[in-house]
Amino acid sequence: MAETEEPPTIPFKNLSNREYQGHKKKVHSVAWNCTGTKLASGSVDQTARVWHIEPHGHGKAKDIELKGHTDGVDQQCWDPKHADLIATASGDKTVRLWDARSGKCAQLAELSGDNINITYKPDGTHRRW
Repeated sequence: MAETEEPPTIPFKNLSNREYQGHKKKVHSVAWNCTGTKLASGSVDQTARVWHIEPHGHGKAKDIELKGHTDGVDQQCWDPKHADLIATASGDKTVRLWDARSGKCAQLAELSGDNINITYKPDGTHRRW
């Protein structure tokens, strides 16, 4: 009989949290980029925001607003190989690819249905929506 390994203990007492202000309505989802330096949030207010997170920073976080969707942003997904490329999916039946440094939409895909879930292949070569 093979021995089973115990899952690692997560020291919840050492975790911290922080609240960021910026969206005007409810936030649907959040996602970290591949380097853990940026956090994106998608909202009913039809925007996504990218928050630049300092590892031990206690000051105001810098953020960029990603504007262009005409319905709520249901999900966002970072490119697994590029820390500044992010895709957003919206009820407006579009998926947008953004440069998180400038906040500019680099590409727009219009689809036939509502886009709730998006993902990248782990090697970054394909996107699915």
